[in-house]
Amino acid sequence: MEVIVKRDEVIDPATPLFNNGASPSWNFGSPMIVRQGRDVWFSLSRPVEAVTPYPNTIWQIYRRREEGWAVILESPGPMDREPCPLVQLNAQTLAVFINPKVSFRSFREDGESELWNSHPHLLAFPPAMDKPETFVLDPTFSGNPVLREHTYRGIAVNPENGEVLVFVQDPDSELYHPSYLDPEGAWHGLPAFTFSIRSLYASLFIRDGEAHVVAVSDIVEPVTEWREAKYEVFQRRHDYAFRHIYYAWSRDVLDDGFSEELVIDSVADRPGHMRNLDLLVDADGTAHILYLKKRFQYDFLRDRFFPGDSLEVSI
Repeated sequence: MEVIVKRDEVIDPATPLFNNGASPSWNFGSPMIVRQGRDVWFSLSRPVEAVTPYPNTIWQIYRRREEGWAVILESPGPMDREPCPLVQLNAQTLAVFINPKVSFRSFREDGESELWNSHPHLLAFPPAMDKPETFVLDPTFSGNPVLREHTYRGIAVNPENGEVLVFVQDPDSELYHPSYLDPEGAWHGLPAFTFSIRSLYASLFIRDGEAHVVAVSDIVEPVTEWREAKYEVFQRRHDYAFRHIYYAWSRDVLDDGFSEELVIDSVADRPGHMRNLDLLVDADGTAHILYLKKRFQYDFLRDRFFPGDSLEVSI
């Protein structure tokens, strides 16, 4: 395989820290870029100075044409916490998956952040317009989930027939709530489900009702010795461990639900680190999963608990 870089450009030279637990590349499993021929669109979020977390970022949709990059669409103000995925619904329609705040919920105990009720939905627009007009696609979720600034959104589309699969997580129950837009334009709230260990940042795939999902386990460091060692270095208690890659699929999301999970890989025997990166299902139905695997999350954990072990990183 040969890779040739045809063009290397900077869209934005500096995106400040979000200071809300997220970052511009935070939603690993979701698409942020769309290409049609020579035109490219990119979704970028950035924080607004002096706005209290959590919903303290705006999203911007950049379009690249021959003359360069320009913002064609953006949120009216700081209303989101997480970056907003961008997808191609069909040849005439793009959509950004946003989660704007709608009403105040509570203050965090630390007094430095605010929790908000939110409204996750798709904001669709025609790509041909320089300043596009938008319309709303509103998913239906079963089970009355709590919808807040933390949603860990995932999305997959099939531009051939316009079907869409979205995931949001209820941060209180930690259940995923899927919703499916069928080719006729009707939303269906699907049964909630979870993996044996809380897993987030889902990579999704949908085609003719067949769905696939890959996610990474995400829990507070479960090993006491490793947790205390990380606290000594970082002085924070919310250091999370990502050590299992999970996979599940459904032959028909409307009728069958998702299968029992498969553990694709794990580094639970070491203070390792994993991240799901991408998911492709080929014409034969074979799922190809791309993920990052580090034998140790941090060098100092290897040095302290497994001296002499190699620092292996693989994809």
